[in-house]
Amino acid sequence: MSQIQLLSKPKTKRGSTYLFPCVCFGCRKTFRKPPSETPRPCPECSKPMIMLNRKFSSPKSRDVEQWKKVDYLVQHGFYFFSVYRTAENGKKISVPYPVRLADAPSFVKEFMSQSARHRRGVEEPEGRSQTSSPSDA
Repeated sequence: MSQIQLLSKPKTKRGSTYLFPCVCFGCRKTFRKPPSETPRPCPECSKPMIMLNRKFSSPKSRDVEQWKKVDYLVQHGFYFFSVYRTAENGKKISVPYPVRLADAPSFVKEFMSQSARHRRGVEEPEGRSQTSSPSDA
């Protein structure tokens, strides 16, 4: 994923721009940075970081299982923007992201139409190999 397009103009608060979490899967660290249309290099390992939604909360760097889950979701186009399910009455209900890596494949399958990859018509993220199952991540 060499580039992540901004879905909308960055919101400002009192003249300043919001900071977004940029994750490095090599270091398993998150750095809050202003939005950028080009990937930022990790300050620690220089690998390209991936910008996620502001509501993303990163796992601890030693929690490898959770980082694998985040990596799996990002590979499939989920950048931690809200995902919705339509209720019987027609209203949209926000759906939480999976808690465990084992739940990620079913989440991806059910909500693929709401992923960034699906909206952009991307088959496979650039620069990252797609993982067929979370155990490979």
